[in-house]
Amino acid sequence: MIKNEKEDNKFTYNDLIRIKAEAPKFYFPEKIGVICGFTKIKTQKLVDKYKSEIGNWVYIVEFEDGNSIEIPEKYLEQYKE
Repeated sequence: MIKNEKEDNKFTYNDLIRIKAEAPKFYFPEKIGVICGFTKIKTQKLVDKYKSEIGNWVYIVEFEDGNSIEIPEKYLEQYKE
């Protein structure tokens, strides 16, 4: 992180999340997982890959069965038990 750069990610490590119902099917809508990594989108290549924008965040979400997926922040919400 660059000095004085504010990290504006909505989620952090070990946050329990749910994938939003309106997420594309390949992101497993309504499935619950845990954040195990994240990165800020800084290149056009990532913009194109995630159909997102520069400055948005992509998270690695791990599911209970051990599988994981990379998913843009716009498809995630905090899970409340």
